[in-house]
Amino acid sequence: MSSTVVFLEANATGTTFEAMQKARAWGCHLVFVTMDRPFYAELVDNPLELAHEVVDCDTYDPVAVLRALGGMAVDAIVSFDDYHLPVAALCAMALGLPHADVNSLMAARYKDLMRQRLAGLPGAVRSQVMTEAELQSTDLQALEYPLVVKPIDESGSVAVRLCRGPADVEQALAQFGQHQVNLRRYRPVRAMLVEEYVDGDEYSCELLWDRRCEEWSVVGITRKILAPPPFFVEAGHVFPAELPNELAEKIEARVLMWLKALDLRCAAAHIELRVRDGEPTLIEVNPRLAGGFITKLVLWTTGIDMVEHYLAYHLREARPAPDQPPRHGSAAIRFVLSSELQSKAQARRIDELLPGLPSVVQHKLKVAADPHKAPARSNYDRLGYVLLGTAPGQAIQSSLDALDELFNSTPQTEEA
Repeated sequence: MSSTVVFLEANATGTTFEAMQKARAWGCHLVFVTMDRPFYAELVDNPLELAHEVVDCDTYDPVAVLRALGGMAVDAIVSFDDYHLPVAALCAMALGLPHADVNSLMAARYKDLMRQRLAGLPGAVRSQVMTEAELQSTDLQALEYPLVVKPIDESGSVAVRLCRGPADVEQALAQFGQHQVNLRRYRPVRAMLVEEYVDGDEYSCELLWDRRCEEWSVVGITRKILAPPPFFVEAGHVFPAELPNELAEKIEARVLMWLKALDLRCAAAHIELRVRDGEPTLIEVNPRLAGGFITKLVLWTTGIDMVEHYLAYHLREARPAPDQPPRHGSAAIRFVLSSELQSKAQARRIDELLPGLPSVVQHKLKVAADPHKAPARSNYDRLGYVLLGTAPGQAIQSSLDALDELFNSTPQTEEA
């Protein structure tokens, strides 16, 4: 008899769609639970098309989800996006299915709790949580700049801003004040973190939980490509990051220390950090797989299918096939930001030129109906991507440099 897997909503970068494809290939029965069918109609890869059943309910309410499932025999409840991780864990716990420990999951999911739990450890930053009202009434001149303000429970760099003075904080507050409900119909807690700014190169560490030995396994380290401040938009990722062995070992050791302090035990973790003066400094802990196609970069360069491992964890199986032979020595994704793609004519021109660039494996571009040149403010301001892969021993940076030159030099002629 086939397993029934419940997918609680889906992330926008295709990881859920890929997982559903794998589950179908395993012969699983797929149930997709959502409160917003129209959201997925806009995606290139629509998960609704893969589901055997679609159930509608308030997916932010675990009781509503359990009622909507109506006593269905379920083998796994899975979520890939930040907003629904706690709901999926609570529902799985109620049904006696594999799930993350809810207390540690909450400590990782909510950035204020994460900072409190890890305060005083190496790599922790000075941070305080303030309600929207407290921040509005505080003496902004008395704050220590530069600093970063961010919501305690948002994702995708939404409403995160580098502030170099009181005027920047006021702008951040104004932006957050207008951000009452996000694109996923989630209502952020009306509080923000105010914390020291960490200047340095940004990375993420990708990990899988090994239930056999009850410990974390480091899959690798990703280098982040960031758009210019004051926002923290991720313009791309490179895997594996080229790091001195000593620094890579220090990052891995510190990440494992942070996870131990949180007592986090779940299928996967994606830890974001910066290296300041040779020291890894924590940005945030994500108790899930990485988004932004990082799992695809990992698969291409290591043969490790993190999405398959994530599914197998929830199905209590050691089902993942043996690691595949690596396809590329290094891989990267470069997102096309809203400020870089201004017209359909420009997109067509880039489409024509991309196949001639070295290392390009796949690309997809789109143009909004009302293109604008304002800086990208969050990861939702991406209009496409280019995936790159190189042979072993070849560097990928030259290809990324060529993409930067292409995006910055292509004429931005508007169509009549």
